[in-house]
Amino acid sequence: NAPTGRRTDPTAAERQRRRRARQRAAADALADPDQRAALQALPEGETRVMASQAEAVRRLEHATARAAYTGVLEANAGVLAARMVELALGGDVSCLIAVGSRLMPPARAEKRVRLPDLPPLTGLDACREAQGLIAAAAGRGEVGLDDAVAAQALVERVAEEHRQAMRDAALAGAGRRLGDATSVRLRVRELLPQTDGGEALVAEVGTNDRGCRGRDK
Repeated sequence: NAPTGRRTDPTAAERQRRRRARQRAAADALADPDQRAALQALPEGETRVMASQAEAVRRLEHATARAAYTGVLEANAGVLAARMVELALGGDVSCLIAVGSRLMPPARAEKRVRLPDLPPLTGLDACREAQGLIAAAAGRGEVGLDDAVAAQALVERVAEEHRQAMRDAALAGAGRRLGDATSVRLRVRELLPQTDGGEALVAEVGTNDRGCRGRDK
């Protein structure tokens, strides 16, 4: 079965070779001062085309050299690393800096972002106001989107801490009320004799306590 897909052009390699030859010729022409002066007399369109071809040649040569250099480095990475460590241990300052920065990269200075004047985050209302101000500043373009998202997340963490503190306070208050009602029932049971009237009063205290807890919910 014949392979399907993109058809191969048998003349592509030859056309590419000729194109690269024309580009190199254009680059040589632009490099020669005499030929550059002659080229400047050409119409603007032809000069622009030749200049773009010369730039393409320079980019191609640079990419080729970079790829070759990268290949050599990758092939000799182990030897180069061992040599750098050896020189660093011998006191070479440049190798010491290179090896040290590889083992422990230098700390980056945090980018400081100027936010709008925010209120003290002392409660949920203040946190909501701060989030609104940050969103408005991002909408006006005064704060970048990533910085605004990070600031919103920070304010949300503070707001969640306030919510947790409110939940803890509510649970503590409910626990105190429940403890007080239980102690009252026990005290009544201790003081009153074991009679029908005493048991009825203890039951009444328990009923009132359940009613209070129902209202708290």
